[in-house]
Amino acid sequence: MVPSLGDHVVGDQGLYEVDPEGTIVWSWLAGDHLEEFGFSDEGWAALRDTVDRDPEDPWGYLEMNSAKSLGPNRWHTADPTSAFAPDNIVISFRKANIVAIIDKTTGSPVWQCGPYYTARAGAQHQRINVHKVPRPLDQTSGQHNPHMIAPGLPGAGNVLVFDNQGGAGYPPAALGIYAGSRILEIDPTTKEIVWQYTAEDSGQPSWAFFSSFVSNAQRLPSGNTLITEGMQGRLFQVTPGGDVVWEYHSPYEGHGVAGEPEVKHVRVPGVDRLTLTPLVYRSQAVPFDWTPLGPPTNALPHIDLRQRS
Repeated sequence: MVPSLGDHVVGDQGLYEVDPEGTIVWSWLAGDHLEEFGFSDEGWAALRDTVDRDPEDPWGYLEMNSAKSLGPNRWHTADPTSAFAPDNIVISFRKANIVAIIDKTTGSPVWQCGPYYTARAGAQHQRINVHKVPRPLDQTSGQHNPHMIAPGLPGAGNVLVFDNQGGAGYPPAALGIYAGSRILEIDPTTKEIVWQYTAEDSGQPSWAFFSSFVSNAQRLPSGNTLITEGMQGRLFQVTPGGDVVWEYHSPYEGHGVAGEPEVKHVRVPGVDRLTLTPLVYRSQAVPFDWTPLGPPTNALPHIDLRQRS
């Protein structure tokens, strides 16, 4: 039971750290810190209404979709008293449009983006078609996998996030007609966007790159960024200038369904009947030397998808 949400039991969001023997050595519950995340009166009303309608929502009322320790970073090296201690944890609340860093010692948020932004953020189509950087961070919506870029990689210390621009928020964020997602690289000390990718950076309309849920992005040693457009089962790699230099469309489809009691464990958001989907939740590049076979002896053949019938 979360007192600020009412007197009924709800599915809360939590983190547990376990040692190699399986003993819980640290835990954290979002319900203990809700008042610290800055919801407006209208936001509290929308949040409570959502919980009242479905207190045992399997995705959770905040839908925490990632949590990562920051690890060593240049901000902490420069100022050990900053919010960026290596043990602190960056989390994403998809349904609340919040990215926050949790102090590992106190459990309180010590750095946060969202849930709200100034009016200049505009509606979705205005946000995703603005390309001047650096500029102040504007409204994210339904974001996934915010994390600090690791030392040794281009952009180290900045926060990389897949900003789905899918429906989310308490109250819901304003979304425009032209659906499109974006990748944001954020300087956490200024909360400015210092690099971004949208479909327009590849000479395409904004809706050519869109995944309203799942998905992620990963900075590579080359400076390129690997992107998982999860809803479409598309993995691709872009240069800092937005050129697509590698692309893979998963040919593997699986059934996703919601509402059937015997198969609820494979529930897919928004899908009410048996359907086929190439959905990929997340992909991650690993070094060739990490793989069992090591580096390839021959380069993979180039396949130009535009020439396929």
